[in-house]
Amino acid sequence: MVPAGEMITTPNQTHYVTYRIRYTKTGNLKYISHLDLLRTMQRILLRAELPLWYTEGFNPQPKLSFGLPLSVGCESVCEYIDIRLTRLLSCEEVAARLSGAFPREMHVVKVYHPETKYNTIGSAGYSMEIRSAGVDAETPEKVKALFSHELMIEKETKRGSKTLDLSATILSLDARFEDGVLKIATVLPASNDQYINPELLISAMQTHLSLLCGNPMEESCELTRTEVYLADGVTVFA
Repeated sequence: MVPAGEMITTPNQTHYVTYRIRYTKTGNLKYISHLDLLRTMQRILLRAELPLWYTEGFNPQPKLSFGLPLSVGCESVCEYIDIRLTRLLSCEEVAARLSGAFPREMHVVKVYHPETKYNTIGSAGYSMEIRSAGVDAETPEKVKALFSHELMIEKETKRGSKTLDLSATILSLDARFEDGVLKIATVLPASNDQYINPELLISAMQTHLSLLCGNPMEESCELTRTEVYLADGVTVFA
């Protein structure tokens, strides 16, 4: 097996080099779906005039591999995509070309040759900023208490509904009250075997703490994926 990122030769003697791009997706772009993101990224790569490697067959497409999927409505400062180029460019040049082609609410953080695979991702970190009636200095302790005890929920999976203890899946969670806002930082499983959507925590707080149950025009929850980790919830994926 050829290490990721090295130039290889396919059976038809076509060469390519793999690049991994870490980027942000914020603002109004949090509302676009994964399919929309795929189309957007294809246009970005064409505008960047990168020498893309295309698949073979009747409908050639640039080979793009995305990292951990992102839920609609969630911002992220740690998105990943792998692309293949037909000739070697410096990572700095690739980053510069992409920066000139990205829309305003996307930003290139880093470009490098990957040495890991996406299936090594095991968890992800999130931040929540909740503005809701009833949030006060005592709310953080109520949140910590809620998720420190058994909390059985129904989670929909591809195989149907599954009952699980939400609290037992949480790798870490901290909460604080600041300037009238409830701020939560948490790390949740995000592997192929178990993925916990942070919106499950929000639903639990709505049900058990009556947060975000008032006027939706006056209350809000800003959700951001802050980092992607291996299964231990500490080692940053790269």
